[in-house]
Amino acid sequence: MDRFLKYIVTRDPNFDIRSFDEGSRIDDEALDLFDRRTEAGDADIPQKLERFLGQNRKLLVYHGFSDPALPAFRTIRHYEALARRPSGLDELRKNMRLFMAPGMHHCGGGPGPNLFDTPSVLEKWVEGGVAPDAIPATHFVNNDPALGVDRTMPRCAFPEEAQYRGAADLNSAANWACTPNRRLLEVGPNGRQAGLGERDDDGDRREDEDRGDHE
Repeated sequence: MDRFLKYIVTRDPNFDIRSFDEGSRIDDEALDLFDRRTEAGDADIPQKLERFLGQNRKLLVYHGFSDPALPAFRTIRHYEALARRPSGLDELRKNMRLFMAPGMHHCGGGPGPNLFDTPSVLEKWVEGGVAPDAIPATHFVNNDPALGVDRTMPRCAFPEEAQYRGAADLNSAANWACTPNRRLLEVGPNGRQAGLGERDDDGDRREDEDRGDHE
C-alpha cells in the first residue's frame, strides 16, 4: 500500500504513510484524487486493442487463478470479449494469447507453479514466429529457490488446460500436456445454479459467466 500511494496516487516518492494523522478527516478533494489516479484505463476496453492487433503485433497475458488482489475471471472475460469479434478466437490467438496459472497469487507466489519465462517466449513469438502453446512453470519448496524445485507444470494457452497423462510422477511437467479442449469456456454447475450463462430477453448469452468450477 505504501508504494501504491507513493507512485500511483500521490506520485510523490517522499510520501510517508506513517506521517498520516489518524485524527484527520480525508476530504473530498483527496478522495477525488484517489479515484482519478486509480480509475480503469484503456487496457480494460477490448476495442482499444483493435489497432494493436491489426498491426500484427503480439501480446502475451497471464493471470494467477489464485490472485487475491485482482479477480482472474475479469481477465478471462476481457479476452473472451476480444474473441467475440467477427474474426473469432482462433484469429485472436495469432496475435494475443492468455495463460492462466492455477495456484498462482498476484504476479507470483502461491502453492502452484508460478515461475515462468515470458520474455523469452514472447521474443521467440515476435522474432521467430513460434507461437506459444505452453510455457514451462516451476514451483520451489516454500517458494524459496534455495530449497529446490518440488513441482513443474505447463501453463497452457487459454482456453486449453493441462491434463495429467496418468504417469507416475504427478509433480513433473513431463507427465502433463495441454489438450485441445475448451472446457474453460463452459459455465459450470455452480455458475448455472447462480443464473450465469443464461440468455437475456434478446436471446444473447450473458457475459458474466462463471468459471470457478474449473480452477
